Amino acid sequence: MTAPPRGASDTMSAEHTTSPARELIHSRQVHCRAYRRDDGLWDIEGEMIDTKTHDIHTYGNKDVKAGEPVHHMRLILSLDEKLVIRAVRTESLHFPGGDCHQIQPAYQKLVGVSIGPGFTRVVKDLFRGVGGCTHLSELTGPMATTAYQAMWDFIEARHPEGSSGIVNTCFSFRSGGESVRIHWPEKYTGQG
Repeated sequence: MTAPPRGASDTMSAEHTTSPARELIHSRQVHCRAYRRDDGLWDIEGEMIDTKTHDIHTYGNKDVKAGEPVHHMRLILSLDEKLVIRAVRTESLHFPGGDCHQIQPAYQKLVGVSIGPGFTRVVKDLFRGVGGCTHLSELTGPMATTAYQAMWDFIEARHPEGSSGIVNTCFSFRSGGESVRIHWPEKYTGQG
């Protein structure tokens, strides 16, 4: 057995060697992609596909064969370089309920919302309970981090004064951490 990469955890491989036999029942794939557009906006596309390893009959009176999508949904957020949502598109290609797709227009409420601190709370408030689709709402989390990953270099190059806004957003960028000491010394608070 080869050693895990330096800094990597060996927890998963140890658990797999000692766990009981398992049977795959359900798989969820979440894919996020970021596209830079020629009009200055960015499209962040989230896609979720759920499949099962056995046939099911859904509560929406649909028969779904093993390996076919139970859910297949897309959410596309068009952002400006300040991470403000300027347009929203939704697609429900496969869904178990008869009227799941009817909630799609509700996601237009995201237009004008900024991806940043508090974004997750805003999504939860806008689409709680019957006001939203659990699956479309869940996509917004990984889509938000995808937007940061894709757009960061471009935003920082055009607005270097704003890049220090990342301080204290996670452990690695804590004000007492090495990254902040090197990149934003004016925000560095020391190791204490």
